[in-house]
Amino acid sequence: MGVTLIDVNPFKNGILVPAEFINLFGHLDIPKVCYEGYVTTELFDKVKQSTLEGMTFEGLVCKGANDRATKMPIMFKIKTKAWLDKLREYCNGDERLFEKLS
Repeated sequence: MGVTLIDVNPFKNGILVPAEFINLFGHLDIPKVCYEGYVTTELFDKVKQSTLEGMTFEGLVCKGANDRATKMPIMFKIKTKAWLDKLREYCNGDERLFEKLS
């Protein structure tokens, strides 16, 4: 078993933005940074097609700069087509279950 640091939320300051997180904790076991830059359709296509170097079978967890309204980093996931296909197979035609899990 191992421990991987994925987020840090200093008391009353919110989750650290990616650059600060990497600067402070990059020497520890943190997830690999596969991409830095603006989110583009090319990035989505590479993830969906599982061609982005260094990504996992499931896809990416993306974090960006702070949202002006929430003051929290913008965070979202992009799943690979292969992972979604495997999940759909696991759900065996149950679309509600698939929607909950995807």
